[in-house]
Amino acid sequence: MQSMTGYGRALISDDDWELKVELRSVNNKGLELYMHIPSLIYPVESNIRNYLKGRLHRGSVNVHIYLKNMGEEQISLDEAKLKAAYLKFTNIKNDLDKISKDDVTSCTTDSIDLVALARLYNVIETKDMIDDDTMQHLYSDLIEPALVEATDKLIQMERKEGDVLCEDFLKRLVTIKEASEKIEELAKTMVADYEAKLSERIKCSLGENYDIVADYIKSHRLAAELAIFADKVDITEEVVRLQSHISQMKQLCTSTEDVKGKKMGFILQEMNRELNTMGSKATSSDIKTHVIMCKAEVEKMREQSLNIQ
Repeated sequence: MQSMTGYGRALISDDDWELKVELRSVNNKGLELYMHIPSLIYPVESNIRNYLKGRLHRGSVNVHIYLKNMGEEQISLDEAKLKAAYLKFTNIKNDLDKISKDDVTSCTTDSIDLVALARLYNVIETKDMIDDDTMQHLYSDLIEPALVEATDKLIQMERKEGDVLCEDFLKRLVTIKEASEKIEELAKTMVADYEAKLSERIKCSLGENYDIVADYIKSHRLAAELAIFADKVDITEEVVRLQSHISQMKQLCTSTEDVKGKKMGFILQEMNRELNTMGSKATSSDIKTHVIMCKAEVEKMREQSLNIQ
């Protein structure tokens, strides 16, 4: 069994590039990929998406890729723009210097910082395009191997958590199965208990006259009342279906299916439906107690199933 919560990381490099891939996944109804990649590798974004869609089935996955050029960074400088800006600020500085000489209260100006000017006018640009051969090398030798490693680690973590959830599910299913067997036994006594209570009530009402009409009541009125009551409180079908759903859940927990979270959610919904029907039909407080306990276990499983692929 595989959860949707996990983390995978991979770092790979060569003489010119260093690449780091990080994958973080949380639960989601379907598969959502949120890409955070440098603009330099935008041309292979679809390749990255297709690879991840082939390995992952459900979850909200944040994909972070960090790329660093280990070689000499190629930059372009707009020299004409920088020179024009420098001349403009030099003229302003000269005018301000003249004012400061004539007016002692004026502040003198500092020297002009070329680096500050370059940043202000955005005249330095790093090369943000690479040729097809370099891109092919980046994807084949760095991006794809890093994706494989990070995805393997992500899935490994998800399966590890899935195994923990599976073990917890199986324990809870045993608890529910045992409770359903107790409910089944208690249900057999509901009609007899009702008969005893009803007979006692009738006896108290009739008093000394009870013995005169006892045979008639037992053979006609009481028998009819008990038949109606037995049909009304019969929970045999609900117990059988609940135990069938428990078996299905156990099989699903131990199966090799990649995607089972939605199936589990449906089965748990049906289990809760059967328990609700049992609770509404039962007249025994002991049965209702077991039903409430089972519903609590099913709800815990339902919440956890939302994190299963």
